[in-house]
Amino acid sequence: MNNQEKLSLLSIKIACLVAFSALIVIASCDGSPPYDSLPYCQGQPCLKASLEKGTVDYRILLVGDAGAPVEDENESPDQAPVLKALEYFSGLIPGRTTIVFLWYNIYPAGLPDETGRSLGADKDCKRRACAEKRIDAQINVLKGSGARGIFVPGNHDWDKGGRKGWRRIINLEKFIADARETKKIDVDLEPKNGCPGPVTVSLSGEKTEISLIALDTQWWLHDYRKPDVDDNPSQCKPVTETGVIESIKKQITEETGKRRNIMIVAHHPLKSYGKHGAYYSRKDLARPMYLFEQIIRKSVFAGRQDLHNAIYKNMRVKIRRAVQANYGKMKTPLIYAAGHDHSLQIIKGREGMYHLVSGAGSGWKAMRVGQGEGTLFSHANRKTGGFIAVDYLQSGEVRFTVIEPRSTGEECKYNEGKACVVFSDWANHSPG
Repeated sequence: MNNQEKLSLLSIKIACLVAFSALIVIASCDGSPPYDSLPYCQGQPCLKASLEKGTVDYRILLVGDAGAPVEDENESPDQAPVLKALEYFSGLIPGRTTIVFLWYNIYPAGLPDETGRSLGADKDCKRRACAEKRIDAQINVLKGSGARGIFVPGNHDWDKGGRKGWRRIINLEKFIADARETKKIDVDLEPKNGCPGPVTVSLSGEKTEISLIALDTQWWLHDYRKPDVDDNPSQCKPVTETGVIESIKKQITEETGKRRNIMIVAHHPLKSYGKHGAYYSRKDLARPMYLFEQIIRKSVFAGRQDLHNAIYKNMRVKIRRAVQANYGKMKTPLIYAAGHDHSLQIIKGREGMYHLVSGAGSGWKAMRVGQGEGTLFSHANRKTGGFIAVDYLQSGEVRFTVIEPRSTGEECKYNEGKACVVFSDWANHSPG
């Protein structure tokens, strides 16, 4: 084959590739990914919720992506069904309830600097007034219920991973601290100052002791200025990957020795079958653009916010190894709770640790979610969103409950909340 024939063959291949790409775009129409219309449950009917067994001693409510609870900025975020349901459930035993806001506390790019003038609502929520309205809607849940609140930063709170990220985390911390004083509520941002953590928060019921270990996983992935050995004005400790991992091991060892329940909370999951986990199945052949995007997320081209990215994978592997060192000595199953993917998932890992993904605080942003090894529950409710409750009972048992309001959130008050429960199951301490 001469050079001219080779060039001709190359041209044909390029033309075919362009044509195939065009077919993908046409076949995909709007490119929006499908998502499951019914919850997936393993081994039992989803709607057969069991809430009667024993007395709840302490309750942790996990909600992520609540930074844009309504799609239309002309609507009040306070009226979002998921926030109204959250206020109801947190108000049942407020003195023994903590709400953990896992990420995207202000969507899409965190809390900008103050401008000194009122800017009003902004459709894309890039301005200070709109950002304040979104964080206030979540803080007001705490004021209404009397529960404790802990905000854990995510990549969007870090300026969507941008250059102003550290500055906007400091802005968010100050805003939450001011709300604590002016509104007289028990609320914190953890970890503070853009530090990676870990930070251990003690939670206590009448018989239950829980160690909530907070991590800022965006610190690992952030490509711009952040606390490190050469730039650490807040005196964060530690500020190296090795130091963070050793500190996680130490804190887990100490809390395990005290026979306490342990839950790690962060923005980024260690395991997920959602968009960032690059989930796809055969039925996604009908949505080739989505399928192509997910294949990219699972390849060497995965972005930093995707589980298969080399930097993200390094973080996942190191944190899991740090956790597994003490797993067999723990009183109850260790739980790692995160958000990031816009769905609700309960996954039992091979090592017996439970992975909770609770990222449905803004239902209108729900994304495709599937099932894989260890999946006990998965769903993405685009209409109203939802959240996960972890109940520590006086009997010593631990229960997971998935809550999805159907329309307004008000129906959650019926039948002691069971009208909004779509799944409930007991944690099993033995390795899965």
